[in-house]
Amino acid sequence: MNRPCLPLLLHPPSWLTAVCLALSVAVAPGASKPKRVLVVTTTTGFRHSSIETAERILEKLGRESGDFTVEFARVTPPKGPSKPAAPIDTGDAEKLKTDTEKYNAAMEKFKADDARSQEAFKEYAAEQKRVLAEKLSATALKQYDGVIFANTTGDLPLPDPQALVDWVKAGHAFCGMHSASDTFHGFRPYIDMLGG
Repeated sequence: MNRPCLPLLLHPPSWLTAVCLALSVAVAPGASKPKRVLVVTTTTGFRHSSIETAERILEKLGRESGDFTVEFARVTPPKGPSKPAAPIDTGDAEKLKTDTEKYNAAMEKFKADDARSQEAFKEYAAEQKRVLAEKLSATALKQYDGVIFANTTGDLPLPDPQALVDWVKAGHAFCGMHSASDTFHGFRPYIDMLGG
């Protein structure tokens, strides 16, 4: 049975209600076999702090209802070091000298930590590509009844973005939460699917 594409762009707290609505269309309550839903929380831009909460709640909804199971396409980015703030000249030359020495030492540590974190971010990018190829290829999509982009951002390294759009056009469920509209700015078929 073909289901309509339901692009939902939501902002908390209404997102939970809309997710339930979208899943009620994609998931037939009382079906003999639970539907399979893929939740994508991978980001290449800003990462919302609510992502982990969305993951827990969506998984709980599926488990408690028994109507659907949740799988994830997620890769959590490494944390980079925080750049120290430059000292402020308050007119106290001695304090400025002490603060500048502390700042210079902190900057040296930051530079060393930042160089190490760049390698971690390269590994993160490679893992994103691997996970999304495994879960969102044209072949992999055949095993799911619905896909939720939960606060995704940026141009995700999907193996074939058009395959996702075509999969939705074929009648599968799609739900885009909050910043899913901040995803694939340069891929017009995705923007059109969302309705702008």
